[in-house]
Amino acid sequence: MKKVLLLNLFCLIVFPLFGQLDAGNYQLLYDKMLFNPAFTGSRDAAHIAVAYRSAWGNNVDGAPISQIISAHSPLKDQRIAIGATFRLNAIGVTQKWEIGLSYAYRIKVKSGLLSIGLRTSTTAYRIKYSELRAETLADAALPQNNESLYYTNYGVGLMYYNDQWYFGVSVPKLTNRDNEELEDEFRELATQDQRSFYITTGGILKLTDKIKLLPGIIVENGSERLDVSLNFNMVYFDRLWTGFIYSSDGLFEANIKVQAASRLRLGFGQTFEMNELNRYHNGGFMVRAEYQFRDKNQKPSILF
Repeated sequence: MKKVLLLNLFCLIVFPLFGQLDAGNYQLLYDKMLFNPAFTGSRDAAHIAVAYRSAWGNNVDGAPISQIISAHSPLKDQRIAIGATFRLNAIGVTQKWEIGLSYAYRIKVKSGLLSIGLRTSTTAYRIKYSELRAETLADAALPQNNESLYYTNYGVGLMYYNDQWYFGVSVPKLTNRDNEELEDEFRELATQDQRSFYITTGGILKLTDKIKLLPGIIVENGSERLDVSLNFNMVYFDRLWTGFIYSSDGLFEANIKVQAASRLRLGFGQTFEMNELNRYHNGGFMVRAEYQFRDKNQKPSILF
């Protein structure tokens, strides 16, 4: 019955919205703590992950890149968990840095846990005009000084999960900035950080004793957009993941993960943009490493 309900939920959410997805959110499928602090401590052991993504590969100067470091752990009594994230997004001479701290309180509910999460984050935008190359030695239209913008925001999230499925809702940024007060160069950038409401769900569907299907989805509802990211992974022997992530604005990623050691998990993804941009590059890539400080007798989680 749970399998049927999960598949029905996917169909209801995914297919009506298939053509409205923003590629930026697909990375959140890897690091859910970035948009929902209730995921803090969900591995039930100290966990750290490092990821790097180049959207157009390394053969395009100024191509979008993303670097993410996340760490979280339950405390001794297991009810409280804390975490931290660091994210850098860059394209051309523009950089966005974000540092976040998260807290979760978990309550036992039937066979699972209800997690209540809080988050605070500081974001910094920087435009490095000094790295621009002018076509003439004295171009009056080219700014000479670097520009920066800093601000702090707060977020909340809820999630219920057990060892087979999860469902969460969150608002990672509660405060809307007044963009009219910003300089022109930051006004468009800051629209990316307006208040949005997130829903996410996923689960494990057992196909055979050795093979499992892991579907996952994120829906973001913002003031001016509705975005969806989804992925499907096949898990073999609880050690090898193969699957894909799809975004209907034209981004597709094929990925593979392997439990390289009892506590170490490695991943690689190849991304393609099925739109006009694919004429100018050969696709991007993502690499990721995770380490979980779990007990020897504790099985690695395949759900998160």
